Amino acid sequence: MGLMIDGKPAGDKKSTIINGTVQADGIVKKGVDTTKRIKILKTNIGPMFLEFLRYQFQQSEFWSFKYPLNSHFSKRHPKLTIIDGTTQSPPVERLAGLSMALFTLLYEQGLSTLVYPDILWCGASIKDRHRQDNIHTDHEDDIPKDWKVLKVLGCLNSDWKEEWGGGFTWNDNKYYAAPGSFYVFDPLIPHAASDIFCDEKRIAIDFTLRALPEKNS
Repeated sequence: MGLMIDGKPAGDKKSTIINGTVQADGIVKKGVDTTKRIKILKTNIGPMFLEFLRYQFQQSEFWSFKYPLNSHFSKRHPKLTIIDGTTQSPPVERLAGLSMALFTLLYEQGLSTLVYPDILWCGASIKDRHRQDNIHTDHEDDIPKDWKVLKVLGCLNSDWKEEWGGGFTWNDNKYYAAPGSFYVFDPLIPHAASDIFCDEKRIAIDFTLRALPEKNS
């Protein structure tokens, strides 16, 4: 268990970071670090807790179909904003509390070496085989320019199988949405959910967090 980078321990010297430029499906991000490796936080969070979270999220009445922005309704997917500086109602407050409990577990199991203990944003999404994700970036305009942020993403389906698809594509690399593992990545680098090949709906949760200053290697 613990923090991994592309399947290797976080201290592996092969995970050197170099600045560069990335282009994916017409999106070009100059000055963004493109050789960064996605970090995978492998936790001991059990299936019962994941399923409890998934059940609670499924019961919410506050799912929205406005994302991706500027897209036709048929291409949108359910998204739920849980933490965004304010809480809106008792049901959302309950989900915010559960999300903070999950964040606490992640923070104790390796995330504390990467981010401050403060949630800038948290949300959940539902995706299935009927929707292909768009390659996109996040938080370009709503985060102070002198801040560096990281996104943490994980699947709440405790029984999700690799052959079902629904993983994660970041910087042209694909990753399996393994239950109990969480991706840690730079949201300014183009990314997307991979296609789903089964009839199940995948529920994912993601956090936006302020990154700690990088230590000189």
